[in-house]
Amino acid sequence: MTRKRFALQATCYDRKGKVLSVGKNNYSKSHPLMLHFAKLAGESEEKIYLHAELKAVLLAGDRSIASVFVERYDAHGQPKLAKPCKTCQQMLKAFGVQEIRYTTSHGIELCILKGNDVYTK
Repeated sequence: MTRKRFALQATCYDRKGKVLSVGKNNYSKSHPLMLHFAKLAGESEEKIYLHAELKAVLLAGDRSIASVFVERYDAHGQPKLAKPCKTCQQMLKAFGVQEIRYTTSHGIELCILKGNDVYTK
């Protein structure tokens, strides 16, 4: 069985809402931080391809990231679920991101990262 792969995009914003960087997932590349955060999150070490969230964070460099928007759409342009996995949530918290917005089939959800907790609104 072949696993269906999705094109995801993550955009990092500063506190004023300015775009800092945009990353897309890559199923043929990885990064050592993916393995590190997968272990911390207790997820499979085989799921370490380069996720859009990490790519966007890396492209932002040393600039402070206030929020991230993760999005995915179907072939008809309808939004689909793009909630960051536990590995990416762990990584975003480590980089000081406080808010994550992501698409769902019903619109956009908000996720707040505080300490070790994740709150969805």
